[in-house]
Amino acid sequence: LSLTEAMHAPDVWGEWRKLMREGKIGIGQGGSWEWAEFWPETERPAEEERGNFLGWAPLPGSGDPGTPPIQTISGGWTVAMNATVKDPDLAWEFLKILNSKERLAKWLASAGKLSMRKDSAEVAEYAQNDFLMEIGKLLPFSTSRDAVAGYTAVSGYLQQAMEKVAVEGTTAAEAMQWYKNKLIEEFGEDQVEVISY
Repeated sequence: LSLTEAMHAPDVWGEWRKLMREGKIGIGQGGSWEWAEFWPETERPAEEERGNFLGWAPLPGSGDPGTPPIQTISGGWTVAMNATVKDPDLAWEFLKILNSKERLAKWLASAGKLSMRKDSAEVAEYAQNDFLMEIGKLLPFSTSRDAVAGYTAVSGYLQQAMEKVAVEGTTAAEAMQWYKNKLIEEFGEDQVEVISY
């Protein structure tokens, strides 16, 4: 929780992380990546010391009957092969090596990143990372953000609305109205709610 000025900094993520490190923000909502990315590399404490500075908690679920006790959403990242690669068989073999159980688990453990492979927990270097092992327990509750109906459209329109302000000089109010109209066009007026505060 913080004043809104941090949300207008050129590097919003960097600014709120800095303010949290300085004790000027008490609670920030990020993701599992924060364990590794919260500090600039030159200031990053050793893995075993991070818990002295940064804690985490899962977001509670809605409490509605039949819903999970917590809520979390996962986004994807991938390693891909270019369609025009000269030797696709060799590239495929390289991807298999890169994504092998041992290699991927060791790399993710050293980077402080959550694995998408369940068997990473069987690799000693990964299993020794208490944070990754604990946060991995949340994965059964996770939904994929791209699987949420309309996510791609909502995300795309939001990006376009931001570009209208940043690049085209549209006012924030005009961009928000454009965004609202696009959502109504996409999903119907009964599915779009304006929340004012």
